[in-house]
Amino acid sequence: MLKTYQNMKEFRESEAALWQDDWLTEKYQQVNTRFEDRVLHATTVRDEIRRGVRQSDEQIEVSLYAWIARFTSKLARYTRLNDVEIGDIKGDAIFDLLEHTVEFEPVMKPEQFWQLLNVHQPAALALKTDDVEQLSENQAQLIKNGVKTLTATPQALYQAKSLNEPKIGDLKLVTYSNGNVCCAVQTTKVDVIAFNKISRLQVYQAADGDRSLAYWQMTRQMFFKRALQQHNLQFDDTLPIVLENYMVIATPYDLVYNEMNS
Repeated sequence: MLKTYQNMKEFRESEAALWQDDWLTEKYQQVNTRFEDRVLHATTVRDEIRRGVRQSDEQIEVSLYAWIARFTSKLARYTRLNDVEIGDIKGDAIFDLLEHTVEFEPVMKPEQFWQLLNVHQPAALALKTDDVEQLSENQAQLIKNGVKTLTATPQALYQAKSLNEPKIGDLKLVTYSNGNVCCAVQTTKVDVIAFNKISRLQVYQAADGDRSLAYWQMTRQMFFKRALQQHNLQFDDTLPIVLENYMVIATPYDLVYNEMNS
């Protein structure tokens, strides 16, 4: 059922009522129970490593916050309510089940996004590429919220697919699985490094799983092997990997409200 609001003020004033919906209350309780379990597990593991009870090559000399973040990063913390309309703008309400916040996201396809970006940031459009990174809800939100800032791709796959490697300044879209735009990101740094030389910091920026080096190496090796086999290519530990760092430069919300205020 379509939920309509006259303006953003009315939407904000209704937030408390939205959180009382039964389906959302259930999701909130489920995610926070999982969060509590993972926090307890994370602190137990940290203590056991420190006391020598558990053997691990993971570095625990980080803040407790950063350590816990690794264990909780796999939580499906975001959910959305479709069919929300504020004024004449149609979109979704996205709920962060850990932060207990909600934001409105206008529904926007790539063509409309580029048109509005051309109006408000015409210089940026000159750097536009045809690359589109289609991701799950959770992964896309991690990028939009500045948690995930790095993507790793075997260099051989760019060559096998006749694709250009990313370069500093490139602009591309991040979309959800339904093709709607999450945000636009701009490449800020590109490195080519052997798989076995990728650092813990770089892995942390990729924000995969618990953000540990061991987890990333295990899952990426399996993923890269499958992707390479499709092109009759082999994986080994010295395989050159293209590491692309990026930052968010615009979201549908930014562009819609720039348009309203222009």
